[in-house]
Amino acid sequence: MENLILLDNLKQKNSLNIDIDKKVDFVEDRNRSEFTNVVSKVIDSGTNYIIKALPVNDSIKDIALDVKEAFKTKDFSQIIRTAVNSTIREGLEFLNLPKNVISDIKNVAQIAFRGGLSTALTSGIDIIANKYLKNNLFSPILGTVLNDVKRFIGSKDFRNKIDEGVNKLTNKTEQFNELCEKWYNAYASFDVITMNSICRNIKKIEPHVVNDKDCVIQTSIIENMTKLINAKQDKLSDIQMKICSNI
Repeated sequence: MENLILLDNLKQKNSLNIDIDKKVDFVEDRNRSEFTNVVSKVIDSGTNYIIKALPVNDSIKDIALDVKEAFKTKDFSQIIRTAVNSTIREGLEFLNLPKNVISDIKNVAQIAFRGGLSTALTSGIDIIANKYLKNNLFSPILGTVLNDVKRFIGSKDFRNKIDEGVNKLTNKTEQFNELCEKWYNAYASFDVITMNSICRNIKKIEPHVVNDKDCVIQTSIIENMTKLINAKQDKLSDIQMKICSNI
């Protein structure tokens, strides 16, 4: 039985390697995407706060609604994505860093700001205003809102909010590492039920861990070990452990 498991595992080894390589290749893109989402959420919450601070009357409400709708368009979402991607590229060139440093999402934030993220975003606001808010461009209230949003994007508070958002993402890594440690503890005591439960949780959280490509490999190792343990109903041999750890 053990030999059959080994042979089956060896047959799957090449396909597992291909799958892992593909996942690792996507880590940088996933970090860009997650960072873009953080930037979008911070701009949205900051804009909402600025609008809520305005005096209340019907004409101001209409202008505020127009601003919200303009900032919800696909065009503005694309501008944010473009700003993030271009400033990461500029930041990498400016700092003379290799592309793979953005496998850590904390580096993404630092590099994007060094590449001029705030400037790119404020320019994007002008583009959106000229396209979607041109009928209100002469309104002093609109000018106040847009200028306040630009000031927010160029402020230290904006950078702090971005850092807070990134930190929430990195907390997923800590949760992932804790689950992995619990799995290995369950393996040490050979608690199969707990191992299977933790393995399922690891697979669920792995897609949300954006700053550590090693978690992709660790997930595959634990998943493969769990499958072998379920088939063998015993601890793995040294050869099996080696195969699992070298996938």
